[in-house]
Amino acid sequence: MLDIREIRDNPADFRARLKARGGAHWNLIDDVLACDESRRRAETGKQTLQSERKQTSKQIGLLKSKGEDTSAIEAEVRGINDKIAALDAEADAATQRQHELLMSIPNLPHPDCPPGENESANPVVRTWGRSRRSSSRRTT
Repeated sequence: MLDIREIRDNPADFRARLKARGGAHWNLIDDVLACDESRRRAETGKQTLQSERKQTSKQIGLLKSKGEDTSAIEAEVRGINDKIAALDAEADAATQRQHELLMSIPNLPHPDCPPGENESANPVVRTWGRSRRSSSRRTT
């Protein structure tokens, strides 16, 4: 499976090398990056809300120690929990889709590999020994 960090750092190289391999897999790079962006945005939002929930929970503790009513703030925390759960589900869905896309993209060909859809585009670099196809066999 391809590394998302490498795709994120150099998507043009991935597209070009996949185009050289042949097929339409190079089109999936944009989809992978969109899933990655969605996942990262959801994770960042979730972390922000968790921080907000922690601050609010501390405030509830202080108010309760003073004997004040905290029901409004507790309702706010429940709302934050719901938002966190929604963002968590969004991040999980984006992660799953990204994983599926990454698994469907083939390995990259070597940069020196000539473009082509199959081995017929590959030049012969060197040979060694006799070819089995060209050697004559004695039949008895």
